[in-house]
Amino acid sequence: MESLLPFRRKEHPIRKEDAFLLHAISPVKREFPDTGSLDWEYIYQNAFQHRISGIVYNRIKATPSLLHSIPPLYLGKFAGGKRKIVQHNQALLQEFLSLHHGLQKNQVEIIPIKGMPLLKDIFHDLSLRPLSDIDILIREEDYPRVKSFLLHSGYSLLLENRKESYWRKHQCHVKFFRQINSRKILLEVHWTFLPPRPHPVSLSSLWQRLQVTHWEGEKILIPSAEDIFMLTFAHIYLHLRYIPLRIIHDFSWLTLNFKDTYDWEYIWRETMKNRLENILYFSGLLAQELLSIPYFPLKEKFNRENLKTILLRRLPLKELIFPPRSSSLRKNEFILRYLLSGSHGTMLHYLLLPPREEVTRFFALPYPSWKATLAYHLRFFYLPLWAFWQVMKGGENFS
Repeated sequence: MESLLPFRRKEHPIRKEDAFLLHAISPVKREFPDTGSLDWEYIYQNAFQHRISGIVYNRIKATPSLLHSIPPLYLGKFAGGKRKIVQHNQALLQEFLSLHHGLQKNQVEIIPIKGMPLLKDIFHDLSLRPLSDIDILIREEDYPRVKSFLLHSGYSLLLENRKESYWRKHQCHVKFFRQINSRKILLEVHWTFLPPRPHPVSLSSLWQRLQVTHWEGEKILIPSAEDIFMLTFAHIYLHLRYIPLRIIHDFSWLTLNFKDTYDWEYIWRETMKNRLENILYFSGLLAQELLSIPYFPLKEKFNRENLKTILLRRLPLKELIFPPRSSSLRKNEFILRYLLSGSHGTMLHYLLLPPREEVTRFFALPYPSWKATLAYHLRFFYLPLWAFWQVMKGGENFS
């Protein structure tokens, strides 16, 4: 197998429970290594944290040797968790259909993105993992009407102590929430799928390629298969502090199962236009090295001699997914923001001219506060120097 990686830094061994999780979610079915004396509580907690518990449970049920080795307590926990996932996702689906019906009457077109179309229309299985929220895509000019409709429907803005203008300008989405019985429904209204860093992401082709499907008897427009794929790998950019295994699974599964049907030229053209090629390359590294995906159709198009792609190959990928210490998470995020940005100027702009709210989110500080102001004024010093030194050393002390 020809690798995407001409060379790699040697990684530290990971614990066998983490290796089990990687085996369990890989679309390439392989024999499990020794499953004796596994810490099932660790596996259970991490499966839920990475939102892959439904995938892990399905693999356990399909593997007789695992069924005999897993303690009944945890088999019951996985089964009970799967039932809760289905109930939760079904509630979000019904709420989406209600919103879709109501906004259609107001002549506003909304498109489900991220998890819901993936589970409902690609995997055809709502039990694979819990949806954290409802993500909808609208045209930006429709936002005032959508906001008015949501507020009149019992939703409230969820601004997290920041201005609405910050979310609209710098995040390109706004969050809402609503309490239905004992369930808190979170809704994110998007008009693009990534915030500008600083380049805006164009979605003109996505709107032209929408596909018709039917959910619960209602006609729904969803993105094309290629656009769902791009939305999936681009989503990694929003989770650089803690990369969830669910995204790596989805990217790997979609690559393996649609390798012969995707319009790869369209995917590459849109990826280049939106400067997402480093994110796509990184996703390919994760899929190949962690989940043993043997096939990546676009590998010849990447410039592997580019400084950023060379440095990406030197990162300890397993340690990004299973960080030894939580203190490394912000440092990991900073390094990846640089390496995945579409150009050197993108990161320079991010360092020099970030909104103050963005800096406080990065440092997990309340806004406004004196700590936030201090962090904003000192943002040039510690992290850039630390990141540059670690990358030049090849990530030896990355964690």
